[in-house]
Amino acid sequence: MSDNSEAQAIFAIFFSDCWAYAGLTLFVHDFLLTLGSEVTLFWMEFRASGASILFLFNRYLTLTTQVVGVTPIPVSPEVLSPLGYIFCD
Repeated sequence: MSDNSEAQAIFAIFFSDCWAYAGLTLFVHDFLLTLGSEVTLFWMEFRASGASILFLFNRYLTLTTQVVGVTPIPVSPEVLSPLGYIFCD
């Protein structure tokens, strides 16, 4: 029984990660498609207005949170070290 629940947990984590990476890929694809328009409309003659600051904040904050959301977080000091045995007792 425990083998089946462990396999189901791994399966769920795998597909959760797949959906997260698929969402990030679509988001980055859309970001790159609209980058030319952004450069033309906002960076060529940038005028700091409330609307332009809100647009850029929304665009880059969303991109940042999407990338951070799929970045793995180390759970132990051994993962941080390139030579994992340094932190072992």
